[in-house]
Amino acid sequence: MSLPPAPLRVLTVLLTTSLGLAQSRPSLHEVHGVVAGPDGPVGIGAGYKAAFTPFGVTFTPALGDAAPHNLPLQWSLLDIRRGSEVVHEAAATVVPAVVGDAVQFARGAVTERYDVLANGLEQSFVFATPLGERGDLVVRGRITCELPPMAGADGCWSWLQPGVGGVCIGAVTGIDAAGRRVQGSQRLHGDVLELVLPAAFVDGASYPLVLDPLLGTQLLLSAGQDAIECDSACSVPNWVEFVAWTRRYSSADTDVYGSYIYGDVPVANLIAFDATTAAARRPQVAFAWSDNRFFVAWEQASSLLASRDLRCTTTRLSSGTAVKSPDVLLAATAADEFDADVAAVAASGATNAGDVAVVYRRDLTLIAQRLSVDNTGAAVLTGAAVVLPAGADAGGARIAVSPYYQRYLLAYHFTGPLSQDIGVMLLDETLAPVGAAVQLGSSLLDDAEPAVAGTMVAWARSESTLGNTRRDVVCARIGLQASQLVVVSPPTVLAGSSGVDEHSPTVAQGRLHHVVAFVRNTAPLDDDVEVRLVDDQCAACGTPITLPGVGPGTREGAPSLSMRRWTGSTVGDSTFLLAFTEAQSTPPFHSQVVMQFVTEFAASPAVDLGGACGFGGTATVDGPAALGNSTFRFLLSAATPIGVHVLSLGLGTTPIACGPCVLTDPVVLTVAPGAGSANSPFPIPCTPSIAGSQIEAQWLTLFTAVTPCPLVAGLSASKRLLITISN
Repeated sequence: MSLPPAPLRVLTVLLTTSLGLAQSRPSLHEVHGVVAGPDGPVGIGAGYKAAFTPFGVTFTPALGDAAPHNLPLQWSLLDIRRGSEVVHEAAATVVPAVVGDAVQFARGAVTERYDVLANGLEQSFVFATPLGERGDLVVRGRITCELPPMAGADGCWSWLQPGVGGVCIGAVTGIDAAGRRVQGSQRLHGDVLELVLPAAFVDGASYPLVLDPLLGTQLLLSAGQDAIECDSACSVPNWVEFVAWTRRYSSADTDVYGSYIYGDVPVANLIAFDATTAAARRPQVAFAWSDNRFFVAWEQASSLLASRDLRCTTTRLSSGTAVKSPDVLLAATAADEFDADVAAVAASGATNAGDVAVVYRRDLTLIAQRLSVDNTGAAVLTGAAVVLPAGADAGGARIAVSPYYQRYLLAYHFTGPLSQDIGVMLLDETLAPVGAAVQLGSSLLDDAEPAVAGTMVAWARSESTLGNTRRDVVCARIGLQASQLVVVSPPTVLAGSSGVDEHSPTVAQGRLHHVVAFVRNTAPLDDDVEVRLVDDQCAACGTPITLPGVGPGTREGAPSLSMRRWTGSTVGDSTFLLAFTEAQSTPPFHSQVVMQFVTEFAASPAVDLGGACGFGGTATVDGPAALGNSTFRFLLSAATPIGVHVLSLGLGTTPIACGPCVLTDPVVLTVAPGAGSANSPFPIPCTPSIAGSQIEAQWLTLFTAVTPCPLVAGLSASKRLLITISN
C-alpha cells in the first residue's frame, strides 16, 4: 500500500544510554522536562542539561567532580543538502518554542525539534514537503566544544576528555516508513559535522524517514583512578545502584572503592573499603532488603605472596551520605580463600529477606556461607560454613537467586575426566545442596568463567583442545522437575566467531528475556564489550550492541550486569546497568570503570493511519513491537459497550474505503470478548527474518447504533495502526 503524505523526519541522538528507548513508568531518577532559563528554554534530564537559544542547542553532560568545569557541546544547524545542492539554509534568528517536553525551531518548510527525554536529548528534523535535488542527504551542523574530537572504530565521533568523559554521537541508521533500513555515516570537516544517508535509500524512501544514531554518552565512574575490576547491584525499592571496583596503586597495593549511582550519576561520598597497603581485590556486591543495604565482599592479603582472606561489610545511604558498617572477617584461616561471589534473597516478603549468600574457594574446595544484618546494621555470619560437593579443583563459582522460592543457583567449573567442565547446583536457603548437580560443557573442550542469573548459565568455551586457544560464549537454560535440576535448553553457542576470542560473560534476567554481555577481541590489543538480548532457547534477539568504550584503541573487560528496573506489568521496561573496565593498550596501561544503561526492548511506536468512524473506540498497543516481545498486545478502549469487538489484521495492502470509514484489508479476523474495551495478544517471536515486517491493525465493532459504512449495517471502526517490527 502507499502511505498517506507524511513529513520526512531526520533524527539523531546526542545522548542516550540504552539498547533502544523503551517507554516506562517514571521513577525519581527519570524526572525530566523543560524549564525557563535566562536566555531561553532549558531541557533537564537525569545526566544532562540543554540550553536552547536562536543560535542552537548547548548540551552539557553531568560528568561529576572529575570535570574541572562544564564541558558542553554546542550544535548549530548550518544547512541541509542533497548531494552538493543546498535545499535548506538555516537562519540564526529563529526563537525556540516549547511544545510539551520538546523544543522546536520553526524554519519555514523545516522544523528542527528536540525531545527532552529522561536519559537524553532526541534531535530531529521534520520536512513538510519532499526534498528536491538528488544525491546523499546531508544534515550539516557546526560543533563548538572545548574537548578534542575522537573518531571511533565504527566511524562515529566523540568529544571526550580522558579520565572524565564527554559526549558521543552514535552510529547513523536510516529507517523509512516501510521498515527499510540503511547504515548511514558521519563526516567531520574541521568543526562541521555531517550526518549522511546514501542517495539510493533516500530516493526510494517512504515517508517519514528516520536518521538514527544508536548510542550516546558513556559515563566514567572511576575518573582519575586506575580501576581494574568492578561489580554492581541495584536496590529495587528506590532504583539506586552501587558499583564497587578495585583501584591499583602499584602491583603490590590495590584498594577497593565504591559509589552509589542515582539518576545516571554518582551520588554521595566515595567509600573506601580498603585504603591500606594490603592487596585488596575482586569486590562483589549484592543488595539485601533489610534496611536497604548493600553487602560488599572482597579478598585481601597482606602482600602478594601471603594467603588471601575474605572480608565483608554493608553500606547504606543516610541523609545523603554513604556510610558503611565495620568489616567482618568472612573467611580468615591459614588456607587461601578467594574468588568470592554474593547473592541476596530477591523478595521482600521472603523468609530471611535480609540475608546474603556468599560462595568462595578455599584452596581446592568450594565453600558457602550465609550472612545477615544485626540490629546495628553490621554484617554477621549466620550458621556454619557449608562445604559444597563440587568436584575436584572446583572454582569460578557464581551464585544467583533462582526463580524457585528462596533457593539459589550455583554455577562453577571443575576438572572432569577429559577437560574442564561446568556444573550447576541448586542450594536451599541454608545453602545445602538440593538434588544432584547438572553437568554442562563439552567432553574435550575446556569450559570456564560461568555466569548465572534467573534460569540461564553462560560461560566461555575453548575453540580447540590446544593450549592458549581462543574462546566462544555458550549458554544453556536450567529448570526444576521434582526438586531436581534439569537442562531445559541445551548448551548453545551464543557468540562463536571462528578465530575471535569471546569470553568473560555476565548475565542478568529481565522481564521476558536474559541479557548477556561479554568481551570480544576485535584487533590486537583492542577488546570491546558486546551486549545481546537472549530468549529462552539461548538465541540472540535483535541486533547486538558493541561498546568500544570512551577512548579509541582500548581494551574493555570485566563486564558486570545488574537489573535496574522492572516495573509492574508493563512489557519492556527492564533496564540494566552495565559496568565494565576500559584499559589503555599502551603504557602505563591505566584502566577506568565505564557505565552504560541498556533496556530490554527498543521502542517501535505505532503509526496512526486514521480511518476511524462511528463508535469504534480508541486503538492502542501495549509494549514495543520488537523481536522477542512475546506479550505484545493490541488494545481497544472507549468503544460502544453494546457490540462485538473484532481485531482486523492486514499486511499493509490497499485499504478499503467505505463512506467515512477506511478499513484494513484483513488477513486475519479475531473476535475479542469485552464491553467497550478489549485486548488481543500478538506475541512476536525472536525470528530475525521478520525484522522490518509491517502489520496493519484495526478494531471493528459490530451491531453499533450507527452505520457509517453503508456496506455493513451497524459496523463502526477504530483508527488503523501500522506497526513495524523492530530488532
